Amino acid sequence: MKKRRRFSYSPDRRKNETICEAETMDPHVLKVFPKEVAEIFFDIKNIFENLPQEENVVRQSKTGLDRVISCHMICRALENFFPVECRDGYFMSKMNPHSWLVPKARWSVEPYFYERYIIDPYPCLAASGPIMVYNYVHSPWYKAYLEHDLEDVRDPDILHGDDVVKVSRLIEETAAKLGIALSSKDYLSQCFVSKKQIKYRPRKI
Repeated sequence: MKKRRRFSYSPDRRKNETICEAETMDPHVLKVFPKEVAEIFFDIKNIFENLPQEENVVRQSKTGLDRVISCHMICRALENFFPVECRDGYFMSKMNPHSWLVPKARWSVEPYFYERYIIDPYPCLAASGPIMVYNYVHSPWYKAYLEHDLEDVRDPDILHGDDVVKVSRLIEETAAKLGIALSSKDYLSQCFVSKKQIKYRPRKI
């Protein structure tokens, strides 16, 4: 695993700062994640943590409130560049409408296997930044992410197509500055598949 930065907090602005010159410690649970899934997560984490604060407000809502970047926007934007699928629903309870990502698999890999890995770029009420969890039987995260059809994401005042376009451009600009390669939508659609898609497309041999 490549060396990753650690972060320190300053009262005026969080500053990225390396405090360990040796290889940093990996969480033990990282061993259960496939390498390709972990690499997607760390690229997304790096991009998210470098998005400029001044771009956080996307537009004004109909009531005049600031409409800031949300989990719904960023998940839909990220699936344009990474082999992931945006899922909507609730986190823990219906009090917390939420969006998160599930990795897609290559045609040669059974897609249902990847359903147990969740990448959450913008966790509910958490200041930690993106997280990756093992959502499987006997995991404390099991059934924490509850898929459901959300009315909120169909309300253009809450989530507008232009919001996703703006966040997508922001991700492209940030990734370019960080030297992170993004994939095209055509490549992603041809080479990766999710469990939801597998019944609509034949498995490639």
